[in-house]
Amino acid sequence: MAMDPLEKDALVAGRYRVLERSGDACLAENVRTSVRWTLRPAASFRSPDVAGLLAELRHPALPRVLEEVEQDGDSWLVIEYLEGETLESVAESAGGKVREADAVRWMAGIARAVDFLHWQEPEPLLHLDVKPSNIVVGVRGAPCLIDFGAALPLSLARGTADLHGTPGYAAPEVLGGRGARIESDVYSLGATLVRLLSGRAPDPARPFSARDLIADAGAPLSRIAARCLAIDPEDRYGSANEFAADLEALLPMMGPVPTDPEHEARRPKTVDSAAVGPKTVSLPRAATGPRPVPPSPLCVWDAPEFGCELAAVLASEGRRVLVVDADLLNPRADLLLGLREERRPETAASRLFGGGGLDEAMEEHARGRLTPDAVAAIARPTAVRGVSALAGDYRMEDYEYYSAEGLAQVLRLSGAAFDSVVVLCGRFLYDAFTCLSLMLSESVVVAVRGRVADFREFNRYIGFLSVRRQLDRSRVRFVAFEHHAGADLGWGTMEELSGGAFCGCVSDTPRRRALSSAGRPHAASLDEKTVREYRALLTRLCAASASGRGGR
Repeated sequence: MAMDPLEKDALVAGRYRVLERSGDACLAENVRTSVRWTLRPAASFRSPDVAGLLAELRHPALPRVLEEVEQDGDSWLVIEYLEGETLESVAESAGGKVREADAVRWMAGIARAVDFLHWQEPEPLLHLDVKPSNIVVGVRGAPCLIDFGAALPLSLARGTADLHGTPGYAAPEVLGGRGARIESDVYSLGATLVRLLSGRAPDPARPFSARDLIADAGAPLSRIAARCLAIDPEDRYGSANEFAADLEALLPMMGPVPTDPEHEARRPKTVDSAAVGPKTVSLPRAATGPRPVPPSPLCVWDAPEFGCELAAVLASEGRRVLVVDADLLNPRADLLLGLREERRPETAASRLFGGGGLDEAMEEHARGRLTPDAVAAIARPTAVRGVSALAGDYRMEDYEYYSAEGLAQVLRLSGAAFDSVVVLCGRFLYDAFTCLSLMLSESVVVAVRGRVADFREFNRYIGFLSVRRQLDRSRVRFVAFEHHAGADLGWGTMEELSGGAFCGCVSDTPRRRALSSAGRPHAASLDEKTVREYRALLTRLCAASASGRGGR
C-alpha cells in the first residue's frame, strides 16, 4: 500500500518539521534542537529487520538511525542527515573520475564499514547496493554509506532470487537470481572503485573488468579491482576488510592527503587569567624544566583517575591541557578535576544535554559553528591550573543526539586550541565514543592494576579491536596504576604480559584514597612522590611513542 507523502512544513511526531522532499524521503528539522534529520518510510526497506538492526549500530561511516515515529498511520525512520555530496556527483563535477588517492582512501573507508556490517551478530548484514550514488562524502572529506533499502541479513539474501541490485554494480550471482553472499558486496566495492578511477559509467551488458583501469590507474589497482570483480565469488576477496587493507597499503605511495584548513588554525597565544580563576591549584614545576610531551590526543582507556592526574602533571610543565571526557555512560572528570560552575549567556548554547562542556561543543558542531576558538571558549576551567575540561553529567534521555562525527571534530580541533589533549573513554567496546577515541588518538594508555587478569583482559580487547577496527597495537602502552610494590606483579612480568609495551608504575597512595572517598578533586592535590612517578612515566611514554612511530 502506498504511503501518503509528507508535505512541506508538516510536523511529524510533534517534533520533526519537514523542510523538503526528495523522492520518498524527507529532510526535516527537530523543532527543539534545530538539528536536521532524514525521514525515510520504514516500508522502503526490503527487510523490516534491517531498520531495527541499523538503530543499534554505531560506526563513523554509517548513518545513525535515531528512532521510528508514526504519522497518520505510517512509520518513518529518523536517520542522521549527512551534509555533503555523493561520489557520483563528486566524479561528475571532476569531469568523470576522481584522484587516485581520494578514490582509494574513500573506498577503503567504505570497505571497512561494509566489513563491519558483515561481522554483525547473530548474522552478517549485506548492503547489496554499494555504488557511487549511495556514498556521501561529508564536508570534511569522510565517506559514509547510505541507502539500506536493499539490505538483507545473509540467511535471507542467500535464498532470495529476486534481489534489488543495481545493474553494472551488482555481482553476477545477484543479477542471475542465484542469491547473494558476502563476496557479492565485495564485487560492488570493486565496481565502484573502477567507476571512480576510470570515469566510465557501468554498462549492464558488459560488466566492469580490470582492463577498464589499466590505462588509467596502473597495475596495483588493476590487480585489486580484478580480484574484486572475479565472476566466481570464490576468486574474490573473502572479506571487505582484505580489500581495504590492500587499498590502504597503496596510500603511502600516493602522496599526502590535502590538509583541512581548519586544522591549521593558530593556537591562542594568551591565557585568560580570569578564566582560570583564583581557586585553581598549580603543581610545582619540574626542576629540570619542560619535558617532551606524548603525542596528542592521548587516550586513557577506562582509567579516568589516571587520565586526570596525568593531565595535571602535564599542566605543571607550563602547558595548556584539555581533558575530554568521552565516557558518556560514566563521566567522572568533573569530580576528579573539580569542574567550576559557570554562568553562560543563553545564546552560547541551548543547554540541550545539561551543560557539561562536551555537550555544548557537540551542539556547536551540529550547527556548523565549531572552531578551535569555540572549543577553547566552551572548555570549562577546573581546580587544576592550566587544565580545562569538556565534561559533565550527561543526560541519558538525550544520549541518542550525540554524534560520533561531532566527537571526531572536537578531537581534531582541540589540538589547535590546547598544547595537550587527554581523552577519557570507557571500557565498553561496542560504544561508538570508546572506539572513536581509541582510533583517533595518537597514543593509547591502558592503566591497569598489576595483576595477570587485568593484563589478560585488555590484551583480549586489543586483539579484538585490532581485527575488527584495525587498532594499531604499536600505539598502545600499558601502565600499572595504584601499584602495590609488595603485592602486585613485578616490572619484568608486566613487561612480558604487555608484549614489550609496558611504560611504568604509579603507586597507590593513602592521599588518593582519602580524597576520593571524600569526593574531592584529588588530581589537584598530588603528593610529590606521585608527581615524580608521573614525570618519569611521561619521559618513557614519549620515548616509546617515538620508537613506535619510527619502526613498529
